[in-house]
Amino acid sequence: MKYKSKIDDATEYECMGDIICIKRGGEEWSFPLDMLPEKSERLKEPIRRELAGVAGAYKIMRRKKKVGLDLAAEVGKMLGISYGEVQTRRLKGELII
Repeated sequence: MKYKSKIDDATEYECMGDIICIKRGGEEWSFPLDMLPEKSERLKEPIRRELAGVAGAYKIMRRKKKVGLDLAAEVGKMLGISYGEVQTRRLKGELII
């Protein structure tokens, strides 16, 4: 799953397997998803919430095998965006599920 931050245009999150990767301004940080709470302590609250939402949405996607309306609605809820914005971001390539 890839997700372009709605808080910071220069930030993109990518989840693969049990790893989350944060890309910002040419730099990249990767760590296991289960280390997210301790790794995000230094981040500002809005980014920390967004990062937790991305991780939560990814975990939901891993449980469900089929991409459909229900999955898109759940992903949107975890990311704090509407179903319509999920679809718009998917079309723009800002959210890849």
